Amino acid sequence: MKRNLPFSRRLLCSVIACTGFTGMASAEEEAAAFTIEEVVVTARKRAESLEDVPVAVSAYTEGMIEDAGIERPGDFLALTPNVTFVESESAGTSFLTVRGVSQVRNGESPVAVVIDGVLMTDPGQFNQELFDIQQIEVLKGPQGALYGRNAIGGAINITTKQAATEPEAKLTLGAGNGNRLKGNFSMSAPIIEDELYLRLAGSYVEQDGHIDNEFLNKEVDFYEDKSLRARLTWEPSDELSVDVRYGYAETEGGALNFVVNSGDADDTRVPIRANRLGTNERELENASIKIDYELGFATLTSITSWNSQEEFYAADAYPYECTPVCPLTAENAPVNHFFDSAFGFVLDQVVSVFTDIETVSQELRLTSSAENDLRWIAGVYFLETERFRGLPTENDLGQAYNRDVFDSYTVSGAADDNDNTAWAAFGQMNYDVSDQWEVSFALRYDKDEREQQDVAPAAFSSTSGLTRNEEYSELQPKFTLKYQPNDDFNAFFVMSKGFRSGGFNQNGVAALAASVGIEGISDDYEKEVSHNVELGFKSTWMDGRMKLNGSLFRTDIEDQHFFQFIGAINRQLLNNIDEVTLQGLEFDARYLATESLDLYLGFGVTDSEIEDYTVTPGDEGNWAPYVAKTTLNLGGQYNFTVSDGIDGFARLDFERRGQQYWDTANSSARSPIELINLRVGLSSEEHAWSVTAWAKNLTDEEYNAEYVNGGFAVIAPPRTYGLDVTKRF
Repeated sequence: MKRNLPFSRRLLCSVIACTGFTGMASAEEEAAAFTIEEVVVTARKRAESLEDVPVAVSAYTEGMIEDAGIERPGDFLALTPNVTFVESESAGTSFLTVRGVSQVRNGESPVAVVIDGVLMTDPGQFNQELFDIQQIEVLKGPQGALYGRNAIGGAINITTKQAATEPEAKLTLGAGNGNRLKGNFSMSAPIIEDELYLRLAGSYVEQDGHIDNEFLNKEVDFYEDKSLRARLTWEPSDELSVDVRYGYAETEGGALNFVVNSGDADDTRVPIRANRLGTNERELENASIKIDYELGFATLTSITSWNSQEEFYAADAYPYECTPVCPLTAENAPVNHFFDSAFGFVLDQVVSVFTDIETVSQELRLTSSAENDLRWIAGVYFLETERFRGLPTENDLGQAYNRDVFDSYTVSGAADDNDNTAWAAFGQMNYDVSDQWEVSFALRYDKDEREQQDVAPAAFSSTSGLTRNEEYSELQPKFTLKYQPNDDFNAFFVMSKGFRSGGFNQNGVAALAASVGIEGISDDYEKEVSHNVELGFKSTWMDGRMKLNGSLFRTDIEDQHFFQFIGAINRQLLNNIDEVTLQGLEFDARYLATESLDLYLGFGVTDSEIEDYTVTPGDEGNWAPYVAKTTLNLGGQYNFTVSDGIDGFARLDFERRGQQYWDTANSSARSPIELINLRVGLSSEEHAWSVTAWAKNLTDEEYNAEYVNGGFAVIAPPRTYGLDVTKRF
């Protein structure tokens, strides 16, 4: 495996030298010339300065998003301390970890994701193209008191660009290796002057891929995405504002590109040799209407949303590898393949996953004026979800993948219908005790009612037709005390609680696990609850040219969700780790070394420990799975003048993820990985164009993006590079 440590260490030392305090004294004379711009966030559901809000927030403005080339969630999460992100299996499968609180396969997100004020209702919608984005905020620590269930690790606010009061348009075209092609556009104009505005934005991305299937001589990570978003803003009076939003995305690509390696989580040597290319199709559609009405004493907000998600993916089943001779015969078939007398030759198998989700939600909220010493928010929330999930396994007959869940060639399978009704009531009060002290208390009650019916054919399921019901509820308080002696410093203390709903495994999985000697497995899994204590600070130095923020935290988790694949019974399931403790620290700094050189540094440490685990008590005392022990994010951007009217920039971003374990036994550890991204560009403000060359994973680091115990690994993308051209009109 390539680690490229000498180069990375030289890079690290160089950037730290640039950020060092040795250059600060001489730069003090220039302090009045330039400062870091103020950023306004909505972390507490009202507009506040980033430096004043007593929440650990990493914020990315429109300029930062463009400079860093943020086009997908993984791009901004790679810049955020104590956060890691994994893309695996399909377009809708990703795993986010925030301060050690992790998302697991088939589970709920550890954060609430909010786009333009609308809560995303399923984690399969999160990993998509980001275009025409105004701002992104990553809140860390439990945020359930305001954001509700699943905000157990934090929240992510994504704001798309508002419709403009004057006509404007933007077009970006790009190309890269792997036959990558890209095109983004946005346009906005008033329909009725000073009253009705329209914004349209779209994105198209296509690539052949970068990771080869050696047997088929084709790339497995091919990808095509077409996305469109429309936004209509109506402001008929000073009191009333109506924001209508519609979005559609259609994705096709590779899927389930697992290999089975030696059992070493760092082993990337096993080639992909499946005799079928995995394929993935996903369709996302959403619509929402947000209404704000000024009542004088408060603003009444109504948010109504509808979301639809359909996804299908299929690929070769384990062992994922064709033998040297295909089609397979009785003599050359690997283990788990079988001879079918009806066809006269040995068949392997194909596994498919079908998901169909539709949700409707409604939120009503009252928000008091921000000008008063006592500021408050009160609201209610309702969510209705219908979800179908099917997992059939079929004989591989060499024909096209079957788009029906079950057919005559299906050899096994599971399927279930899920109905989920959730509601919540919440409130928050912030009170300025004095010019220096603020006390805040928030409280939310969430109730989640779940029903699951086994709808697999009776031939494959002894519990076909069985219906299960369960309720999960939690009261989530949050207390915050802030001390701000001046405009350049504030310290805050937070106590908060988070909650993630429980759910159902496949019927009968507990009995199947017990039949092969695995005890402690259940047909359902419990809700997950976290208790968090945090002490943080935010500060401004050198007359506004340097920002330095930091936090210490401890989080105790009850019944943390954990994914397991039990090969002996061919079942995926979630269970609960009874008690996990997470404690750590993080800090981030931004420094304008000169008017042209902008530097940043972020560092996070998360110490995790499994305190109690009923399923395998021998794992107690081990590190929790999926948690990187350390994260380091650093880099900078240098802006310069090329000639009259033409400016240039060069930007470098470095990310280091520390060692992490994939299982509770700590038997599979991925070594630290170091990734470097580079961007260099030219632009003309007068003629409104820019050209940017970029490279991701510049040193071509080889590592596994995901590893499942037993040797199932997904290889991460290699170095990618390209060129983008943008024109504004």
